[in-house]
Amino acid sequence: MAAVRLRIENLSPTGASAFPARTKRIFTLQKDFSREAVTLLGDAGKRMPVLIAEAPTNLRAVQLRVKRFWVTSDGATHRGASDSSDPASTGRKPLISKPTPTLVIEEKPVEAELLIKQSKSAKDLPRSVSLGEFKRFEGPFQDDTIDRNQNRPWDPIETITVELRPPAPGQDPPSALGRLVREIRETAALAKPAKGAKPPSSRPKAAKD
Repeated sequence: MAAVRLRIENLSPTGASAFPARTKRIFTLQKDFSREAVTLLGDAGKRMPVLIAEAPTNLRAVQLRVKRFWVTSDGATHRGASDSSDPASTGRKPLISKPTPTLVIEEKPVEAELLIKQSKSAKDLPRSVSLGEFKRFEGPFQDDTIDRNQNRPWDPIETITVELRPPAPGQDPPSALGRLVREIRETAALAKPAKGAKPPSSRPKAAKD
């Protein structure tokens, strides 16, 4: 087995808004992380299957709702603000979508360890890793709800492709790969017969009267 340690970091989690307490920059994924978002490519761009050793850390699963726009409930226009910080909400109530299963990248970096079945040939090792299918949102994000009022964008980002290089000398291998190696060694040690012991014979013994 070979392994790739993947780290995804949100460099500006508070966004560029003048109101950082209310505004966040998040990245969302509404597809499968290992099957659709992460791609390992070998020689000549050949796609390789991705195995996740463990659930990625800090990739939070939520039931995401979207506050799309404000609607007038009964035709009244100046009855008061539903959201005192948003003048457009005067006399109106928010329309919120149904929840959708979503993975969210927030302040903490996401880390994942990808395992690859390695053959004897070095040509079968991955050459690059690509990330796609993510969307970026910057604006109010509370109670797992993004606020798209005032034309706040929630747009897909371009696919990111990074070349893979061998780790620097002395760098620790991914923890999941290390555990896998230890388990294989322990299993092999248990299966190995003790020194001087003869392996069990496969011949049937003659029955005695």
